[in-house]
Amino acid sequence: MTLTHGCPSTGWMYCLGAAHATAVATLFNEQAQDEVFAEGEFICPATVAPSGTAERVAGGWRLTGTWSYCSGSPYANHFVGHTLVPGPDGHPQPMMFIAPRSQWRRLDDWGKTLGLRGSGSHSIQMENGFVPDHCTIDTHLSQVDLTKGTPGLELHGNPEYAGGQLSFMVIEDAAARGGHGQGRAGRVRGPDEHPHHDVPADPARTEDPDYQLRYGEAAGLIATAEAATLNAIQQWQDTAAQGLLP
Repeated sequence: MTLTHGCPSTGWMYCLGAAHATAVATLFNEQAQDEVFAEGEFICPATVAPSGTAERVAGGWRLTGTWSYCSGSPYANHFVGHTLVPGPDGHPQPMMFIAPRSQWRRLDDWGKTLGLRGSGSHSIQMENGFVPDHCTIDTHLSQVDLTKGTPGLELHGNPEYAGGQLSFMVIEDAAARGGHGQGRAGRVRGPDEHPHHDVPADPARTEDPDYQLRYGEAAGLIATAEAATLNAIQQWQDTAAQGLLP
């Protein structure tokens, strides 16, 4: 919230890049975590829409495809995505994977389009990128069964790695947008030197009842959104902590 309050682009790319360390530390096994966190810096956009094609090879999968709207990708060193693979019954089923920067490239989708370029929501493309089996999970992020615990909870003994990760990602989006709203409200609050119109005789924004009404309604909505987000975070943490109960 604080980062997006000051700079929406910075906060958004941090949120959708660095925050996914929680999902990886929750869902992937010890071998995968040892590899992806070994560098000491972890920036990893994630998408939930399956894309691309997967070919079974010795020890893992060869992936080819394009995954769109990978926010945080300009500075990323890993990527979490989904693709479809043949299930036990022959029907396609989702597979979640994590791939290092060496296996994909970022596309320049937005060129000089300021807003979207600032979001860092570029596409990621793989051409025969190799993903070993230990860096895959045979399900979709939204279908992970948490009732029997998680690899992260077992490894780290921390309830932060026991919660549902799709809900975590929704909350992180809300936090970023809440901070953006706070920043916008602060910038349009309107010191007296910014008149409502260009005519000097017109009242300053802070003295205009119509402006006060609109600003008050917006400020109330933003405060409500912030309170709801913080409460959702608390509920998420409390629910995740139940994973430590005997």
